[in-house]
Amino acid sequence: MNASLPQIEPRPTLLRAMRAQIYDVLPTREGVAYRASLGIDHATIEAACGVVVVAPVQYFPDRSFDFIEDGETGGVLSAIIEVFDADARTIIDLVAWPLGRSDKFARALGRGDGLAIWQVLDPGSYAYSAEKALRVHRTPESWLRARCQGVVILNALTAPRWLSAAPGLLLTEDLDHGREIGRLLHPLFDPSRILAPLAREVA
Repeated sequence: MNASLPQIEPRPTLLRAMRAQIYDVLPTREGVAYRASLGIDHATIEAACGVVVVAPVQYFPDRSFDFIEDGETGGVLSAIIEVFDADARTIIDLVAWPLGRSDKFARALGRGDGLAIWQVLDPGSYAYSAEKALRVHRTPESWLRARCQGVVILNALTAPRWLSAAPGLLLTEDLDHGREIGRLLHPLFDPSRILAPLAREVA
């Protein structure tokens, strides 16, 4: 992974403005408590998703979101992180989810296809063993709790394009999740290379 500082494209002014709002709310008591509950260190957060902040946001039916403006009331208290492109340094989107409902995550701009896509072709994922399998997480929160090891699908429509490029095994969260990933990647990915944890069941 490139160790240089994250970059942001000059064109998307909306993304630039939303990122500025993120940094305006740092830190908050809720955010500090949430990060502590994840058990993840600041250096890992910075390298994989920039920041983890907590702020009220408004969700829309198209699974996008926006921040609540100053002076407005309402909103859902949510965790927000940045999404890096496949180069592991260019920030292309934001993802938010209500605290306690990380399965309800939404993208700000709809540009981020997945979290940590660069790990798909990382040399560590080449080994054909369950211990070295690329982990696929259901939610951003479970990915954070795993210290950002593995990937998260943010857009199921584009996932076959990049996830099927994994050269080794995929390790899903459970058997149902494995079957879901198998259906998603069919016929581009051999289902015998999709494992479920613990029992190592083939999905």
